[in-house]
Amino acid sequence: MKKYIKKYNDIAYNLSLLGLTNVEIAQSLDIHEDTLYTWKKKYEDFDESLKKGREDADGRVARSLFNKALQGDVTACIYWLKCRRRKIWTVTGNEGHTETVQVVVQEPKIISNDLY
Repeated sequence: MKKYIKKYNDIAYNLSLLGLTNVEIAQSLDIHEDTLYTWKKKYEDFDESLKKGREDADGRVARSLFNKALQGDVTACIYWLKCRRRKIWTVTGNEGHTETVQVVVQEPKIISNDLY
């Protein structure tokens, strides 16, 4: 088994950030997939690096999708609402039925300019 070294934390973070799967990350590190899972259990920093990379990537995509929706991209609006408001925006049992939906995008009201 290849020996774990701390520099793998940064590599794992970056590969996760790029969207690689655990199998692909193991291949990139030139280790067996079982070794990757062993390291995740044994080295908390390594596991956290993998999780953080995925969370950061998901956050970037969510921000991008949200910004597209705010710019009036109807597909982005629908996708966002289907994910966030599933009960309201899920269409079931309407195969072959076409419906026109008007989407109105409003700029959010800024309560304070001191957000950061």
